Amino acid sequence: KSKEKNWLIWRKEQPADFILRLEFRWDKGNSGVQVRSDDLGKWQVFGYQAEVASQGQMGLWHHSLLAKDHPRKKERHLMATAGQVATLAPDGSKTVKQGWEPKKVQSHFKEHEWNTMEIIAKGPKVAHKVNGVMFATVIDHDKEMSRKKGFIALQDHGKGCIVAFRKIRLKKIP
Repeated sequence: KSKEKNWLIWRKEQPADFILRLEFRWDKGNSGVQVRSDDLGKWQVFGYQAEVASQGQMGLWHHSLLAKDHPRKKERHLMATAGQVATLAPDGSKTVKQGWEPKKVQSHFKEHEWNTMEIIAKGPKVAHKVNGVMFATVIDHDKEMSRKKGFIALQDHGKGCIVAFRKIRLKKIP
């Protein structure tokens, strides 16, 4: 619980292909799990984020800290939402397929209870599961913006955010 937005950054290494498993409990506000992210200093990171927020916001993949006037803001800010598979081409253009019905997917996340999250990163693909259910997938071939490796971080968005993480495990995959 903090007043300002910041991230808890694991700086030991920058994993590329991995499975990240953790448990989280969301009670209030906005949080997230960053993967394959750049450390910008002052407890800020830039990269892929799996949203941790209210049930209606869960399942979102976006690119954190993307400037409001960035030329790829439209494609990268909301990369994929609940139930979607988004593919970004080498030129940054995006196609989205709705694989699963959003409300059905989001119903598997339980507010104010412990939930499991699994993030699978392999090559250009980053997938996000909550309580064993696939929430959203991004396949990123964007030559300029994609990330092949990077830091892992947990976000506290501040402004009264209340979220907890535990049992964090990382398994590198070949």
